[in-house]
Amino acid sequence: MLQIQSYVNVLPDPVGP
Repeated sequence: MLQIQSYVNVLPDPVGP
């Protein structure tokens, strides 16, 4: 589940779920 946080960190403002 932490992998998702890293993915969001790379992207700009998370506009997804």
